[in-house]
Amino acid sequence: MQSAPTISNIIRLFNQLTPSEKIKVAARINKDTFEEQWKAFDLELPDAPFTEDEVLKEVMSVRYGKK
Repeated sequence: MQSAPTISNIIRLFNQLTPSEKIKVAARINKDTFEEQWKAFDLELPDAPFTEDEVLKEVMSVRYGKK
């Protein structure tokens, strides 16, 4: 039975790849972990309700450069 790869072994193998292969692996890791990354990021954000007026005011300020 084979033991599970360690992070250091994976990094060692990753470092042997060509730059274009590294980009492909990084993209795949990002795709496969996006949901977990999003959940962690979402936990850091405050939960503040916004009114429709507040949202429209912000949109208008961005669109027209006014605050």
